[in-house]
Amino acid sequence: MVLAGGTKHIASWGQGNVYLGSNPNGHFVQEHIPAPMKAPSLLDDSGRIVSRTHPQYADYDVTEFVSVRDYGAKGDGVTDDTDALKAIFKEACKTSLVQKKSAKKLGINSPLAAKLSSSTPAIIL
Repeated sequence: MVLAGGTKHIASWGQGNVYLGSNPNGHFVQEHIPAPMKAPSLLDDSGRIVSRTHPQYADYDVTEFVSVRDYGAKGDGVTDDTDALKAIFKEACKTSLVQKKSAKKLGINSPLAAKLSSSTPAIIL
């Protein structure tokens, strides 16, 4: 960033506590700080971080939302939830269905595939 009338390029500016390593005692800064490394997969063609808006569901009725738990998923990170996910994908392929985010850690132990129709808005895991 170059401010109007200026010539110095500032890659990164920070204000707040800076913590180094595992040291719990930060120190306050309000200055130029080294710019963090950004993975190329996060950048667009201009080198800026890619962003996307969150999905909007205001136009969907509450009856269009279901939970993978309704299909038997435990979401505990231990149980194999593959069959529950296959069931919800199968249902989504034939209906306009949105799956609400209800399980934190789904266990998947075999490949999942779904051919969704154009009327299926989204499946969110």
